[in-house]
Amino acid sequence: MNNIQQKTNQFYTSFLYKINEDSFNKSLKVIVSALIAFFVFYHKFGSTVAMCMILGICFSSPSDIGNNLKEKASGIILAATLVPLFSVILTVLYGQNIFFYFIFAVLVFISGIISLYGQRANQLSFTLLMGISLSFIHIADKNQAVANGLYMCIGGLIYLLVTTIFYFIRPSKSIDQTIADSIKNVSDFLQIRSKFLNDDADLNALKNEQLALQVKSNDSFQKISQYISVNHKRIINSSENRKVVLSYTFLNQIMELALSTTYKTADMQTYVSKNSVLKNLIQKLIVSFSENLSELSESERLRRPYKPNNDLLSQYADIQNETKTLDTANAVYYDNILNNLNDQIVKIKSLERICTDKLTTSDYKIDDEDLDHFFKPNHYRFKTLLDNLNFGSTQFRYALRFTLAAITALLVSNLFNLKKEYWVLLTIVVIMRPGYGLTKSRLHQRIIGTIIGGLIGIVILYFVTKTTVIMVLMLLAMLLGFWFTSTDYKVGVTFITLYIILLYGLLKIDADQSVIYRITDTLIGAAISFLGTTFIWPSWEASSINNYLITSLQNTKAYVSAFGKVTTEEDANSFDLQKARQNAFIGIGNLMASYQRLVQEPKNKQKNRAQLYEVAVINQTLTDGVASLETFIKQHQDTDFYQKYNTVFNTIINNVNICLSAYGKTTNTNAEHLDYASASDISNFQIEQAKTIAETPDDQEAIKKDLIEEQLALSQLNWIVNLSDQMTKTVQSIQ
Repeated sequence: MNNIQQKTNQFYTSFLYKINEDSFNKSLKVIVSALIAFFVFYHKFGSTVAMCMILGICFSSPSDIGNNLKEKASGIILAATLVPLFSVILTVLYGQNIFFYFIFAVLVFISGIISLYGQRANQLSFTLLMGISLSFIHIADKNQAVANGLYMCIGGLIYLLVTTIFYFIRPSKSIDQTIADSIKNVSDFLQIRSKFLNDDADLNALKNEQLALQVKSNDSFQKISQYISVNHKRIINSSENRKVVLSYTFLNQIMELALSTTYKTADMQTYVSKNSVLKNLIQKLIVSFSENLSELSESERLRRPYKPNNDLLSQYADIQNETKTLDTANAVYYDNILNNLNDQIVKIKSLERICTDKLTTSDYKIDDEDLDHFFKPNHYRFKTLLDNLNFGSTQFRYALRFTLAAITALLVSNLFNLKKEYWVLLTIVVIMRPGYGLTKSRLHQRIIGTIIGGLIGIVILYFVTKTTVIMVLMLLAMLLGFWFTSTDYKVGVTFITLYIILLYGLLKIDADQSVIYRITDTLIGAAISFLGTTFIWPSWEASSINNYLITSLQNTKAYVSAFGKVTTEEDANSFDLQKARQNAFIGIGNLMASYQRLVQEPKNKQKNRAQLYEVAVINQTLTDGVASLETFIKQHQDTDFYQKYNTVFNTIINNVNICLSAYGKTTNTNAEHLDYASASDISNFQIEQAKTIAETPDDQEAIKKDLIEEQLALSQLNWIVNLSDQMTKTVQSIQ
């Protein structure tokens, strides 16, 4: 009985998760808007008017992204205006041969190239291409072109009205979900970090998981950052927006502290791994970090009271008590571990209190000037477009490739007299992507989903004859189609195809032949997409991954440099260091995302795959090490450390410079004037430090403790230098 109840609760929680997703919320808005358009306009103006409005609603929904009503409205209005305009132009000009194809090509190219301006522009690009494709539905009815365009525009405005109502019901819904996603990502990340302490840990597999999750985390953090950029001026006076900023800050700090706590190093093996009790207690606490954050994410997502699963302070006390029983000669190292764990508890507790409103955001000062260091609004400059009008631009090649594919689709449709050429065009719109990997994946999912959805539709129409039942099933398929398209494309296509077949059944159109036409047109569109992506100015990831590698190396160098500046210059801005650290981790995440796209491409295109992955892992570990050192120095307020060992830091920077030089990137002109530490110099530093510690009398406990702390930091620094040496050799082997 308990097992059944547990499964029921799990199903209920999973169901609540699903209906709280943005994709479900958007699908619901589409259905509500479509029902309004149908019931208000169908009986008085007929099916054509209602269907045009529903098309306008569907075209407007992709631009409904972000967490700000003004941004949402701008995107929806643009889509509701431009899609009908393009549709009217193509309908009026259809049949004028060369001139029509010229205008068609121009509109398709413009729609494709604007995606370079970011996520919102990318959604508008997709909407315009969908609108251009579906304009062929009414291509023969030129007299009604303007009227149909106006009806589509009204449909878009209906969707805007519904979106506005939904927004005011719960204005913070979207950003709350994004924060919940970010908390869950950090929770999963901590879970991975805990596994590093397993005796049989597969380090390579764990690092791979960690890098993949960091890509996902970067995406959710970027969404929060965009929200803060848009709401920049309202953050100071808005409690809700201040909560977003503080949640973002604490999540970044928790993530960075987790990254900076390095496991499986020589020191960890020496002082922790040999003590199974201490190791298990530390691992248990890190797992508890993860579990509490997972529960907090669920609480934030489902808007229910937060009840932490674990008592972090009690577990921390157990670790403290265990360290007291260990060798006092290593007390400094254990204190360092305790400090890291304590810092993590403080940050998690602060995040908990912010999310549960137990801590007023006014307790934390947020300076408008400080925000400027982190968040810059997007600017849609015309120069950006001009800079991308060349074959070196991936987006330019994609726009040209898509334009040629679309023209080919029209020519093939006319040559073989296909009845619904817009299905071929739609297939190209949803399948063809700038890169090979995603195009190939979409191709398989599109074909499978179309066949399954078509067959299910035919079976339903064969056994179900009642119009009411078919209409209910059609609306359900429409809801599920829009819902799953953004999360599971194959399932989404299945339900969208089912929706279209049921719609044809309601309209008394030959549904059997419609399935055959749709499958045939899908195969033709898929073939054109695949051939175009493979052979027409292809964008192989191998040609662009080097740019991500260079950016990642530059960010790492900037982080090490900022670290030195902040610890040696009194007027240095700590925000520069935080931003540099953030950029370093983002750069590594972007490099890993590029690598994941690379492995989806043909084997003969995966040049230097193993070495590129090794560089990504080494750079990740190196950055973790610098972050760990930064945390250590902050905790011990050792501002002289960098100045004392600046030649060692210069060696790290020089090694990164060598990596950049291998890719033809000029380094800092001052680099040649810097002093570097050789391997023997670093060894001498460590020998001298050990000698000084040995010569210090035991009764000078405070001095000896400081020296031991410095020795630990020096050991960490030496490890970082070795990593930079290893990275240099790997990069040079690629070249």
